[in-house]
Amino acid sequence: MTWVIFILFSAFTRGIGDVFYKKLSFDFTPQTILLISAFLNLVFLTPTFGGVGLLETKLFILVFLKAVAMTTGWLLFLYSLKKLPISIATPLQMLSTLFSIIFGFLFLKESLTPLQSAGIIILLSGVLSLQLLSKKEKKDAETTNKILSKAFFLGIIASFFSALSLTLDRYLLRDLIDPVNLQFWFYIFILTNTLAVFLLLKTPAHKEVQNLRSKWWIFIILSFFLVISDKTYMIAATYPLALLGLLIPMKRLSIIVSVFIGGKAFKEKNLGSKIFATLVMLAGLCLMVW
Repeated sequence: MTWVIFILFSAFTRGIGDVFYKKLSFDFTPQTILLISAFLNLVFLTPTFGGVGLLETKLFILVFLKAVAMTTGWLLFLYSLKKLPISIATPLQMLSTLFSIIFGFLFLKESLTPLQSAGIIILLSGVLSLQLLSKKEKKDAETTNKILSKAFFLGIIASFFSALSLTLDRYLLRDLIDPVNLQFWFYIFILTNTLAVFLLLKTPAHKEVQNLRSKWWIFIILSFFLVISDKTYMIAATYPLALLGLLIPMKRLSIIVSVFIGGKAFKEKNLGSKIFATLVMLAGLCLMVW
């Protein structure tokens, strides 16, 4: 079960990254955050790119599609995170579990044991509890209710694209492409895709540069944790026993870190109830890896 250790570490570092994402969302647009973090990720990963080579046409297209899906998912998630409390926005990403299970059954012919299926149901019940808490918090902000509802919906859509990208990960890493090549070309495409969005939306670059002068160090820390999270996730994904139906739900356990640390840092409401919900999710995890 070595892959379990890698995926749990990936979840922990991603959870820390989400806290820094939320910190940056107060001063930057989603496309700016993603553009800068993608560039820094490439810089951090440069020492590992010794074996990078050109891809054949089929792989090139699949990695590009993966990057398009993840770019869309990340931008929607960052918008949701900007408008919602971190203890609500990050749990929405757990809905990618439902999408990933469907993708796993349809495209990768994977199956789950009854015990593992029960674990996923318990895990999702914890997510549902957090979502119910969000309705209560919406009532306290009636003037911005429409914005919150839109952000909530877009967070769900982000989960769909995230699951699609991660499903392509699982397929590509089955002896089609090595993790180094996948990671390199993935971030190249993420960078170019986000730059295109940045330009199409006519993002106010002058204002973003001004904010960057005092917040650059947050981007450095964010990218450091994201690179570690991606690296350990890809290592876990290469293990034959690492089922897609378990891999993605476990990666989404980053929510536990987000709720505990992010909720405290940003002094969010109903934190005790949200912490209880994360414990329910942890119980589901125990069944899933039993």
